[in-house]
Amino acid sequence: MLDVARRLAASREELRRSVVFCFWNGHEVAEAAGSACFVDRHWERINRDAVAYLNIDSVGMKGTRLFSVASSPELRGFVEAAARRTQDPGEPVVSTNLERVGDQSFFGIGVSAATGRHGYAPEDVRRTNGATLGWYNHTEYDTLEVLDETVLGRDLAYWVAVSADLVTEPVLPHRFSPRIEDLADRFRRMLDGKPDPAELSVIPALIASLAPELSWFDAELDRAASMGGDAGRIVRLNRTVIRLTRLLTFISGSASGKYDQDSYGITTLKLPVPLLAELDRYAAAEPHGLDRKLLATKLMRLRHGVTDALQAAHDILADLRTAIAA
Repeated sequence: MLDVARRLAASREELRRSVVFCFWNGHEVAEAAGSACFVDRHWERINRDAVAYLNIDSVGMKGTRLFSVASSPELRGFVEAAARRTQDPGEPVVSTNLERVGDQSFFGIGVSAATGRHGYAPEDVRRTNGATLGWYNHTEYDTLEVLDETVLGRDLAYWVAVSADLVTEPVLPHRFSPRIEDLADRFRRMLDGKPDPAELSVIPALIASLAPELSWFDAELDRAASMGGDAGRIVRLNRTVIRLTRLLTFISGSASGKYDQDSYGITTLKLPVPLLAELDRYAAAEPHGLDRKLLATKLMRLRHGVTDALQAAHDILADLRTAIAA
């Protein structure tokens, strides 16, 4: 982190955006209290201006044989390209969706996030009984002997590239077709074969209608990134990127919604749509009991939050189309 900061500071005049470096405390023992407190105290500024959250964790591990990136869907193409650009050509790059683990306290507010590092191959993880961060992690053997300086340098190359591009490129790298595809898949898995007491089936229809709008928006971002153009138009596109992330991230990344913080490691975060965890409770409740009726009402209100966000995304893109056409 210090080296990334030094390198960015050395080219400060080229930066288009500010950068905040944080060393979180309270990660394991206090449910990510440091990052959660940071979001709570700076909520308004983060909500309005934050472009992305990058979480650097467990870099430079000795014996790793692949490069692993995990990100919000809209940053997937960006971080994969950075990994391939900075790592050895023959080295595997494994890309996954970023889950709400560790210090990902920014999902509810809706900030796109990413991480990346060299990781252990699946057979190595199996041999150490699932120790994804090494058999030594969080033990007295977690010392400098398990650090590989060469691997650390290659991890650093990735983080310098990702950080520098985020703060110097005129057009933000987010692309939203992967996000809407991810949402469609999550709701399909969450609702498939389950009762629907609150007309949750309207949500997949709204997602499907938003997909072509986001495809159009991605094309506009690509066009601006490759051809440049009017500065005012680029500002409008970037502001739209931020507004869309705020609307589309909490739907699948949070169990408690936009204005609260999820408890660290809460089991419902493993559901395709944590926000709708009450759907499983409804299915298990007594068919004609009071609990079922109350859960149906709660699910209906949760539906309102999701449909409101999806409709707002529709409206933002419609307004952008009108502004660009004018």
